[in-house]
Amino acid sequence: MRIAIIGSKGIPGHHGVEVVVENVATRLVALGHEVSILGYNSYFKGLETYKGCDLIGFDGSERYSLEMPTHVLKEIKYLSNREDKYDLVHIHSVDPCMFTKSLRKLYPIVATSHGRVYMREEVGVIRKMASRLAERNFMNTGQVITAVSPIDAKYYRRKYGREVNYIPNGLNTPSGISTEPLAKWSLEPDRYILFSAGRIIPSKGLHLVIEAYSKLNVDIPLVVVGGPGYDGSYYQQMRKTASDKVIFTGFISDDSLWSVYANTMVALFPSDYEAQSMTLLELISLNIPVIYSDIPENLAVADNIGIPFYNGDSDSLRDKMLFFFDNYAMEQSKTLTLSHSIRSVHNWDRIVNLYLKCYERARSIH
Repeated sequence: MRIAIIGSKGIPGHHGVEVVVENVATRLVALGHEVSILGYNSYFKGLETYKGCDLIGFDGSERYSLEMPTHVLKEIKYLSNREDKYDLVHIHSVDPCMFTKSLRKLYPIVATSHGRVYMREEVGVIRKMASRLAERNFMNTGQVITAVSPIDAKYYRRKYGREVNYIPNGLNTPSGISTEPLAKWSLEPDRYILFSAGRIIPSKGLHLVIEAYSKLNVDIPLVVVGGPGYDGSYYQQMRKTASDKVIFTGFISDDSLWSVYANTMVALFPSDYEAQSMTLLELISLNIPVIYSDIPENLAVADNIGIPFYNGDSDSLRDKMLFFFDNYAMEQSKTLTLSHSIRSVHNWDRIVNLYLKCYERARSIH
């Protein structure tokens, strides 16, 4: 099968949607399929192939509000004008579907939701309105619709009366993780608290972490992994608010990221909205104790594994952190026991087979 994937920035994946696209696409290639990833030239940085996938890049606006539309419109034009057409197009994310409805007559389409952007606090009114409109197009673009969140899948079914397939994200856990990268920040294994987000924006909840941490009388550093999102103002505000015991690493990846993840004492995950977080899955896969906000999307992943706190409540987060410190051995043992059970559900090979079934169904309908 010849498959085109659009809607992401590209691969290799660093966080979020791009991680999912990389893991699905490279496994499809390993199974003998031909896969083209349509994305941003600025993201591919000169790469033309990656692990067997063809990378087709386009130039677009660097302005945040125009970045996605200008790239997606060029991807649509490319697909529409091809004489040698693909067997299927897989659209990742809802908002690009604002523009993709015209592809429905040309190609079998599977469209995958990675969350509802308008649920995020920091998104402006105009963007929220556009995202809701895109959602309607999303539900009418694909012959088959999928969602990475069971909560979102249920919402779409109820609101639009269409079948939506829940297909989760998978887990990647490297072996032989080193402690050497910790030296860059003078960190000791099991002697720091971790907060991590690909883009540090208000909905990720760093302000709650800093507030709760400031109320603890502990001599344990807080490590903040991730870079600024949108205009960067929130990130800079958090840096000014934080005490000198808070270490900001900036954006890190690969060996350094896995080292910081795997060697933490406890990770904090206070997001007020997620679809299905790759970061939360990765922390659980490493048997890391996690204190997380009790939103339904997080509970669907981490219930009975981590320690939930009341979403948006810094006092509740502080209390759960104190509980963890008082019950460190018990919580660590609990995590080690229960996190293994999640691997069978979040297995990439299983997930790719589920997508292949959706591809065949889309082709039969088209």
